[in-house]
Amino acid sequence: KAEETTEAESKKKAEKNLNYLTGLNDLPDQAIGKRPVAVMVNNVREAMPQYGIESADVIFEIPVEAGLTRMLAIFADYQSLPNICSVRSYRSYFPAIALGYDAFYIHWGEDMTAMDYYYSLNMDSYDGMSDGRLFGRDSNRLKNGYALEHTSVFYGAKFNDIVTSDGRRTDLNDDYKTPFFNFTDSDKPITPAGDDCNIVNLEYGSMSSTLVCSKDDPSLYYKYINGNIQIDGNTGNQLA
Repeated sequence: KAEETTEAESKKKAEKNLNYLTGLNDLPDQAIGKRPVAVMVNNVREAMPQYGIESADVIFEIPVEAGLTRMLAIFADYQSLPNICSVRSYRSYFPAIALGYDAFYIHWGEDMTAMDYYYSLNMDSYDGMSDGRLFGRDSNRLKNGYALEHTSVFYGAKFNDIVTSDGRRTDLNDDYKTPFFNFTDSDKPITPAGDDCNIVNLEYGSMSSTLVCSKDDPSLYYKYINGNIQIDGNTGNQLA
């Protein structure tokens, strides 16, 4: 009976710590029931490597103009955000995705063709163009010849203090307290019919992304950008 009670308690704790973004039962206690943060991230060759994005729970890579892409990195725990570089402006569809997560929205600059739509969403957002408390320039990048637009930093480590002092809502709305994807049970994996999918190629025009299945862990795919390993500049780790 004691073993059954312990198992039930463990299961209840795991369900409590469910990360709605990943389906994993590893959400820190401080992040339970709290809003995520969605950050616009530069993804062009001249801005590589980005840093701070390795710890994102979900990354959307979406085409913008000229066959390029930009990323929306979403973090479940707003109280332990890394510093992230480089941060860029939105396009109309990015804030809509962030809104769908009930997330705080972080960007540097605006899409001049979509400003009316953006402001009609009335989002909890922070813009590096108008609010310097959470943003700055990476001095090392400037010294190393990066163009100014590729040096913008979001100081994630300051976010908790700022959002608290601003009195913003930090609790997740009840309508969003459910997994955002249809995750399978890790104890009962589903094996789809057909051949193994070892490589996924995504062609955007001027850019391409490739996901390559790990030989050691078939549940893991490694990320490449334009044929090159895509890493987090802080850790040197390849995105996966």
